Amino acid sequence: MAKRKEEEEVQLPPVYSGVKSLDIDQTLRENVQWALEAAGLKHRTGRDPTECPNDQAYFMFLEACERPKDFFAKFSQIESKAMDSTTFRRDCQKNTEELSAMIDEIRYLDNLPSFLR
Repeated sequence: MAKRKEEEEVQLPPVYSGVKSLDIDQTLRENVQWALEAAGLKHRTGRDPTECPNDQAYFMFLEACERPKDFFAKFSQIESKAMDSTTFRRDCQKNTEELSAMIDEIRYLDNLPSFLR
């Protein structure tokens, strides 16, 4: 008689065996940084990591090892978009501060006696 699917023992693919996930919530940048460091260590020493922060970081590690050019191209593209977003956010903050200063100046001038205006 065949076992039902939920009764079957789940086996992880060989690439995951022996690597413990710590299930740490990290940013994309932190995951990429870990993946790059782990891939560099693997290329230098030939050793795989024994633990990883989370599944996403481990997947990035595998991508960095198996397809480094594609990985770096994707990372560069993401980094470029993030830089554009950061620059936009910084510009918006600067514009908001300038507008706030203008509004404060208008309020100040509105409160001046008419002979000083």
